Amino acid sequence: MTEANQTSVRIQTLGKLTINQKVVKQSRPLELVVFLATCQGDAARELVENALFGEEASSSAMSNLVQRARGLGFEIQSIYQRYELRTPVVVDAIELERTLKAGDLERSVQLYGGPFFPQSVSPFAEDLRGYFEENLIQLALNQQDSRLMFDVMKRVGMDPRLGDAILASTTQNMHSVLCQAPMRGLGWSPRPIKAVS
Repeated sequence: MTEANQTSVRIQTLGKLTINQKVVKQSRPLELVVFLATCQGDAARELVENALFGEEASSSAMSNLVQRARGLGFEIQSIYQRYELRTPVVVDAIELERTLKAGDLERSVQLYGGPFFPQSVSPFAEDLRGYFEENLIQLALNQQDSRLMFDVMKRVGMDPRLGDAILASTTQNMHSVLCQAPMRGLGWSPRPIKAVS
């Protein structure tokens, strides 16, 4: 279940791991909960195993992980080779995916507190981490807002595409200002001049 209501548990996965603003040290059981949340609260056992363990899943690994997630206060049911998350949750990563799909770069930058499950090496975490970073970069490049491009670069790290776009934008703005400066000195009120790239 991932619907927001008054009894939903808030989970932060971007940059740091928290449950209702309390830092969590056990990332693996939280990863199970978040994976189920991204699957609308229900997923086949094999899908969960592949996402969280890849080829390395032992027979007892899933049972152990489910017990640890229950220990964090989440209700997870195992029914006919499927897992169901019964605890309503609100996950920052799911909110980020929605804002990215909506093209809301400013809100996406606010939500992105850092890498998704930063210490995890599961296929699920690595794939989603890369997905978020690439989509933030692409959205910033498409919108060509140098302030937001710089904010994205501060959060995801140096990306040559962002660096080049910021430099090009800064150069164009500087060229336009320099071209207009002599006219302002003469008391003219010039029209905006577009820089040639």
